[in-house]
Amino acid sequence: MPVEIRITEYIAQLESEESKKPFSKQKPIPSPVDMAKAAGVPRQTIYGFLARKHHKRIDLNMLDSIISQLRSYGHNTQLTDLIQYVED
Repeated sequence: MPVEIRITEYIAQLESEESKKPFSKQKPIPSPVDMAKAAGVPRQTIYGFLARKHHKRIDLNMLDSIISQLRSYGHNTQLTDLIQYVED
């Protein structure tokens, strides 16, 4: 079953929410380069991953690294925030 990657939309949502808070209360949001470093992959890998919306296979370790990084910044990120199963 294909998976739709929703990381870009999730990051945009976080940016919108954080921008409404006073600057001192805003939580950091990682860039794709930050995500690549956290996942231990080249940045081109992350950019390619984010550019394609539908994937038949995904690297769960990379998603785990991204989720862990977002959580370390104080975001309550869940796997379902980043991916969505879609029908063929």
